[in-house]
Amino acid sequence: MTLKTINFFIATVDPHKATVVSFPEFIAIFGGTISSSGKKSKAKSQRDVFVRWWSENRKDLKDLMLLPENYDDWSDFNTYSDLLLFEKDLGYLTSAVLVFLEAPGAIAELGAFSQIDSLSERLVIVVTENHHPRNSFISLGPIRSVAKTQGHANSVCVIPDVKPEELARHILVVVNTLDQKRARTNPNSTFNPEDSQHEILLVLDLVNLFLVCQITELQFLLSHFGIDVKIARLEQILFLLEKTQLVTCQHYGDNKYFVPRKFRKIYVDYTSKSGAASFKRDRAKADIWTEVQKDPFRKNVFELANKGGHAK
Repeated sequence: MTLKTINFFIATVDPHKATVVSFPEFIAIFGGTISSSGKKSKAKSQRDVFVRWWSENRKDLKDLMLLPENYDDWSDFNTYSDLLLFEKDLGYLTSAVLVFLEAPGAIAELGAFSQIDSLSERLVIVVTENHHPRNSFISLGPIRSVAKTQGHANSVCVIPDVKPEELARHILVVVNTLDQKRARTNPNSTFNPEDSQHEILLVLDLVNLFLVCQITELQFLLSHFGIDVKIARLEQILFLLEKTQLVTCQHYGDNKYFVPRKFRKIYVDYTSKSGAASFKRDRAKADIWTEVQKDPFRKNVFELANKGGHAK
């Protein structure tokens, strides 16, 4: 049974006056191997050094780190047809994509990322001085494409050619470039149903607002904003949000429900239709919470999802 508050939301909110006001701001980090032995062991790569430094010195932003290891089982679920499609959508949730060019895999990733808009504009390429600026494939190919042809600022950080254990003294130059890149992101814009990032953020915001959602309810809500989304595409978006721990999928009975998990920010701001009752988010959340508590299935789903401290 669809929540009554969903019908009230649709009757009240003007789909043409929504505004995207924030996004999760993840920092995706690619490069060499990361040690599983902890910070006392010898660092295995530049990326390993950076992740350790960030975890120790930017503890308030530690949860923003997003590593490929977090979603290396992406293909087990047959939701996305290939990894690049998944990472393209992932780019919409990031404020920066940090790539340490220290391994063949990272170089291949850069070549692909440089051709995907959602990723190329967020790239921070960490490259050693023996590769850039020089007449090398890396310098003349993907780096030139991102920094010169596409004109993305703060996209290249040159470091000395040193061993990982010697990178610590130069780590601040990487952090400085990353901070500048992140500062350039400004999500505030009028909601556009044709914008893939806006579509993903709307789904995330609706789950945060309605607390316990079924996929058909989300499809219904999206249609109010002019988004005719197929279930297969919506499953991709929800899978993406699950893998980044922004939502939790809870199976209950013969249904799947989606519940908020990390951050719980406001991503989209809504405005009432002319002549309609004023939409106030805090009031709407209170009404939604009351309705969820009165629905035995949804109440149980929320409590089950919240059992591990994921939602509150």
